[in-house]
Amino acid sequence: MKPLALDDTLSKNIGAKLQAITSPYEKFEDSLVQVYKIFAELPANVIKDIMSFGRFPESPGMMLLENMPLDPVLPPTPKDGKPVTARNSFVGEGILLGLTQMLGEPVGFTSEKSGNLIHYVTPVESGSYTQSNQGSKVFLNYHNDSVHDESGYYHRFNPDYLILHCIRADKEGKAYTYYADARDICKALPAETVALLRQPLFRMAAPSTFSRERAGGAQVWSNLVPIISGPDAFPEVSIAANGVKGETPEAEKALEQLHAACHDEKVHTKVALRPGMTMLINNRKGLHARGVFEPGFDGEDRWLLRTYIRRNMWEMRHRSIGTQRVFA
Repeated sequence: MKPLALDDTLSKNIGAKLQAITSPYEKFEDSLVQVYKIFAELPANVIKDIMSFGRFPESPGMMLLENMPLDPVLPPTPKDGKPVTARNSFVGEGILLGLTQMLGEPVGFTSEKSGNLIHYVTPVESGSYTQSNQGSKVFLNYHNDSVHDESGYYHRFNPDYLILHCIRADKEGKAYTYYADARDICKALPAETVALLRQPLFRMAAPSTFSRERAGGAQVWSNLVPIISGPDAFPEVSIAANGVKGETPEAEKALEQLHAACHDEKVHTKVALRPGMTMLINNRKGLHARGVFEPGFDGEDRWLLRTYIRRNMWEMRHRSIGTQRVFA
């Protein structure tokens, strides 16, 4: 898929306006309104392409944007993955929130990044070998971003979309982000394998953050669920990064075949995100992964900004904790 690139003049103008926005870490709703007005000035074709990505079942599950404006000055990459709020500008956050509002509503979950609405995705030394966004030294398996739910079904309230915006790349350019669309995965698999993946023969592990913070590090498994669901033309795929297990040997084999398909260069798209690049991901249409890279923990490491997006918040109202946009 060809990236959508802003021309230099447009990027410069948008960047200048975003330098003046209120800190989203202090007045989130105010900054949302300010960014909304700025992004409303984008050319009609740009707005149409981005909104079409989010609206239609037949649209691709991933979209790349390039030449997005950058903050004039960035602090060192945080080693703990926590927000750096004492800054002179928030251009990166503005890009993230402007695009987010073209797809839905930014939301946070208390079990992920302490409910923050803007996530820092940076390598953390203590998490180097984990299946999480803190990792770096192991391949982060193909997955959706999911949310633990007491019902035992972890895909019900997961984000509909997520956005990854790069403000600093890894030094060697090896921290590839991979995307595999469910439609391409299904086409690459034998029909009998897809049929198995459509049966409730699999258990998903809760996200590593939930396990670490809420379950003493123990894996918390879902009910039996299918991996593939929905019509053949528009399948939905659900895979947990923290672990999946098949209930039968046949289910385990089907799971192995799915992972093999995702690793096929004919199925996945491989992107080395660079500063000013943004990846929009439909969290239901496909799976994403991250390659191995070597961080230095020296303030110059890879730094992405991320948001979780829901089309609406009404159906999650029972999970509200009394803080706007943040859910249990």
